[in-house]
Amino acid sequence: MSTLLPHLSPLTAFGLLLLLGVVAGQLIFRTARLPGVTSYLLGGFLIGPHALDLLGAPLIQSTQPVMQLALGLALFEVGRRIDLAWLWRERHILAASLASSALLGGVLGLYLTGLGWPASQALLLASLGMGSAPAVLLSILRDIRAEGLLTERLLALTGLGNLAGFACFALALGWLQASQGASPATVFSQAALPLLAALLAGLVLGVLTLHLSKWLGYRQYVARQALLLGGLTLLTGLGGELALLPALAALVYGLTVRNLDRHYAVTEPAPLNWTPILLIALFIFTGSQFDWRLLPQAGLVAAGYIALRLLCQWLPLVLLARRSGLHGRRTLWLALAQTPMSSGAPGLLLLPWLGSLLLPAGSMALAITVLTLTELAGPSLTQLALRQAGEASD
Repeated sequence: MSTLLPHLSPLTAFGLLLLLGVVAGQLIFRTARLPGVTSYLLGGFLIGPHALDLLGAPLIQSTQPVMQLALGLALFEVGRRIDLAWLWRERHILAASLASSALLGGVLGLYLTGLGWPASQALLLASLGMGSAPAVLLSILRDIRAEGLLTERLLALTGLGNLAGFACFALALGWLQASQGASPATVFSQAALPLLAALLAGLVLGVLTLHLSKWLGYRQYVARQALLLGGLTLLTGLGGELALLPALAALVYGLTVRNLDRHYAVTEPAPLNWTPILLIALFIFTGSQFDWRLLPQAGLVAAGYIALRLLCQWLPLVLLARRSGLHGRRTLWLALAQTPMSSGAPGLLLLPWLGSLLLPAGSMALAITVLTLTELAGPSLTQLALRQAGEASD
């Protein structure tokens, strides 16, 4: 069918993606009774180019700006729920996140290097596994109405893990480009500059949003929601116009408005009204990227990657169990809840300003395979972990 739709506008393509994906996802949900996130992921796969091919790869890729916005919304919401003052008091969470990121970089880097990847490429691929999927987490928390000690720590670890992943990605990218003979100016412009630009853009826009929200007044709820959506859309657009990481900018944007908001102008608990709909679209889009033909090529390596990733997330929690107040199985539940890998991770390798990056096909195959396995199995594991911890209210 995709051959009958060669040239559609991005808006039309997005409408078709959402319409067909929701129908396919609901059919799967009602038939197999899988978690909603998993159903939409499989629905996206079903309509995508690697299954029924109702929508071809070019049409689906044309919707990528909207998907970047959806990912930015998810990271913004995670950032907006992290209280840095609380995190400083609970420094064991910060220590666990730093230790986990260091272990992930070291262990996964050594694992991939041992399998033949150059060290710079191995670190680049290791950085993609540091962040858990914020969109999956937010959807599951909403579906099962989870709240409690473990849930708050899970949100903090998700935000911190994504921050560490972006920083490590920039470091590995600079190393990779230097090893390919790039000039120092090129290394700075395509590695350090995007990271710094994203941090600055998120911070500056966050401060500006707080001042404008205070000026609008507390009663102008819809106007303040529009202000936030406008800011996130601006950051997403700048990711294409300028060399920056839009997802990182959105996370910093959320952290800024949460922690500098002295007048409670922005941080009311209600999320942006469009967030659940755009997250469904993101799951459908992500599912359409799954390519089962890659499993024979990268399946065993991906399984080892996933097992080591879980170990690196669990071990620091065990070592800090006394200080965290999480004992025994609760540390395992917290590690399992972080299973889904961020759907934006492989997308980092496809940013427009990285078009000159030379990576072997096996790198993208491994990233997509790990994403496929963790995002399909992850929602069920996250739900199981939160229910076993006694923090689900559904």
